[in-house]
Amino acid sequence: MDELPNPIQTSLKEIESTADIEVQRKAFSTLSENLYKSIKAFGLAGTEAFYDFCPMAFNNEGAYWLSDKAAIRNPYFGEAMLTCGTVKETLK
Repeated sequence: MDELPNPIQTSLKEIESTADIEVQRKAFSTLSENLYKSIKAFGLAGTEAFYDFCPMAFNNEGAYWLSDKAAIRNPYFGEAMLTCGTVKETLK
């Protein structure tokens, strides 16, 4: 049976293989979702992370990302809307 590709590794390769910021952002969103699932399954061994949400990303579909800080630094809109978003969950 063939091995299934590692979704985290696939997202990282997608980000690395293009200079197109929109493609990178989509891959980053998928990467964040898969990292979140891993953290929920295995924990963070005493450290803390924040699961943040931007409701306006991807034409108002919304997207999540992980951060090591509670302050919002939105990766989907850059400087245009750097502080737009909310912390949805604190992970430990």
